[in-house]
Amino acid sequence: MKKSIIISVLLLTYLISSGQNNLGKMDDIERLAIKPVVPAKLDISKRAANVLKIRMQKMISLNGLSTDASYSCFVMVPRVAIIDKNVTSTAPVMHVINAEVSFVIIDASNRTIFKEISTSVKGIGKTESAAYTKIFSSINPRNGKFKKFIKSSKEKIIEYYNTNCDDIITKSRTLASMGKYEESIFILSNVPNTCKVCYDRANDIAIDIFQQYTDKSSSENLNKARNSWIKGDIDDAVERLKQISPDAVCYPEASKLMDKIRKRVVSDREKEDNFRMMEIKSADDRIKQQEKAKEKLRMKYLEELENDEESFNWVYE
Repeated sequence: MKKSIIISVLLLTYLISSGQNNLGKMDDIERLAIKPVVPAKLDISKRAANVLKIRMQKMISLNGLSTDASYSCFVMVPRVAIIDKNVTSTAPVMHVINAEVSFVIIDASNRTIFKEISTSVKGIGKTESAAYTKIFSSINPRNGKFKKFIKSSKEKIIEYYNTNCDDIITKSRTLASMGKYEESIFILSNVPNTCKVCYDRANDIAIDIFQQYTDKSSSENLNKARNSWIKGDIDDAVERLKQISPDAVCYPEASKLMDKIRKRVVSDREKEDNFRMMEIKSADDRIKQQEKAKEKLRMKYLEELENDEESFNWVYE
């Protein structure tokens, strides 16, 4: 029961597949997802950034991949190199910018660049910001070279994980030993299911690491529940106990405390009814609750990574 519940939790973040390490199986390769991100470091207007991001989204989706990479850390980021820019002597004044725009597909968690492609573009506008917007809007996502770029990137990703599986697992274990469970689990769940051998190894290790996280967070909630119980805050104590996983080492202790609270509350029928509504739910409900907790854990790391302005600086070094 213990292992089956944790496995069910991991199903949310892993794309279960029976596929082998066969690059010829395009249906497996296409299950990868790449998220387009425009880092603040580019220092362009919000409008220009939106146009650029839309072009990247289309480039990815038109070539068979999802842009909803909530379960992976494969990211496409742009680089913009200005070749020259000038202002015309005409009326009205126009800004002319010639640039080389590059698109880089990376693994943000491992700081790995898989593939890069560049294209030369020109933008003209009444303002420099408008010229940048024109530059990005002139990029054609349907261009055949982008199709080859995406296909080659998918193959590079799979090759990388097949070759570096040991290093990836070692890094994940190290992070877990440091208490960085979000990042550790995120790295393991980022292994593509098309890399069958590495994927299975990562899946088994992720179960153990998630158990470590479960034990730690449940122990913290138990301590908080005890403090609330001592202070007479029954509602908070029960809410803390509800967050304790049945798979946690401290679950028997949590059950004993729950029984103590139950005996205190049953003396009042109204409180008893309220208490029953707050009791630990059925096994099926617990699985759903833990699935949400696991997704929240992963998304927390992903959001921190994306919102940190320095996360992608290494791509521009």
